Amino acid sequence: HIDPALLFFILKVHRDRILEDTTAALQKATPEDLRRQLKVVFEGEQGVDEGGLAREFFRLLSAHVFTVDGGLFDPLVAQNARVLWFNSASVRESTEFWLAGVILGLVVYNNMPGLDVRFPPVVFKKIKNEQLVLEDLRQVHPETYLSLRSLLSWEPEEDLMADELNSVFENTFCLDFVVTYEM
Repeated sequence: HIDPALLFFILKVHRDRILEDTTAALQKATPEDLRRQLKVVFEGEQGVDEGGLAREFFRLLSAHVFTVDGGLFDPLVAQNARVLWFNSASVRESTEFWLAGVILGLVVYNNMPGLDVRFPPVVFKKIKNEQLVLEDLRQVHPETYLSLRSLLSWEPEEDLMADELNSVFENTFCLDFVVTYEM
């Protein structure tokens, strides 16, 4: 008889403390644990995980982690681009970002379909360490992308003097502005 803990990464969680229990268990897990097939046990419930409990686990967990309300993701990007993008002004702990990454890794590693997380393709380019291009900005900040495209594609009228060029450029793109950013 082989101990199931040698073959599987057994994750025991309470439904009402799913985020806290998962965080604690994943922080204690070794890299070897995370490379085992995941089996989920909901404490106080009957049921053997043959895939359904794990899918339910990821569905419940994603409702806590992969939402704008959790503070990890930028609400303006979610509204304007309809994707999740990391909030650079987030006051959340780095362990919460780590948890989001580990959860995604577990989903992929365990071949769990149906995790409803809308990341733009540029996230996967970043993960694969591929070079990003201006076009990638369109997926996350479409308005900024369009503004930059306008700047880059602008061509002045011919026969204008240097000071006239500057004036036309400033009048076209309204370059008198102030930016503030609080963290």
